[in-house]
Amino acid sequence: FECIVSYILSPQAHMTLTKRRIGLLARQLGAEVSLDGDRYWTFPEARVVARLEGTDLRQQGFGYRSDRVPLAARRVVRALENAGDSVCGQRLWGRIVQGLLRAPGTGVGPKVAKCIQLFALDRMDSVLFRDAAVDVRLQAGIGESEERDRRASSYKGPSSESRVVLILGGGNVASLPVMAIPTKL
Repeated sequence: FECIVSYILSPQAHMTLTKRRIGLLARQLGAEVSLDGDRYWTFPEARVVARLEGTDLRQQGFGYRSDRVPLAARRVVRALENAGDSVCGQRLWGRIVQGLLRAPGTGVGPKVAKCIQLFALDRMDSVLFRDAAVDVRLQAGIGESEERDRRASSYKGPSSESRVVLILGGGNVASLPVMAIPTKL
């Protein structure tokens, strides 16, 4: 959630200002944590930020994007409540980001969504394959966790003898091998 807020606040703001704003939210709304005698604050949960109004942030100097942060937080809270236990982890947050992208006024446009996917969801492919769409289908009776365990099984474990990856490109998509190489290194 912190990454989502960071990128909502970041357009037309330098890194130092965005970092200061995130720190202010943490100090005012997060929990204090001590580590080796130093004090730190956790970033507040979405439900806490959702209680704010844009005027609260504007008074703190958050600028023209002040209204977007609480609105996005409220949408995140609703999405988390509606998800229940059916979806979790990166998949859930990926859906939340897509929901924010579709919702007007949240401050999450295509560029912000790509940044969140890349840095928070560990999705290098969101930059490399910007306009590609993928439809993932699982075999009936196999759940997501079982599929994850089976995927690329030859690369897992100490007995793996795989040493070569062949990357092929065909047709008029000569850039595919170049885009696939970073994910294979």
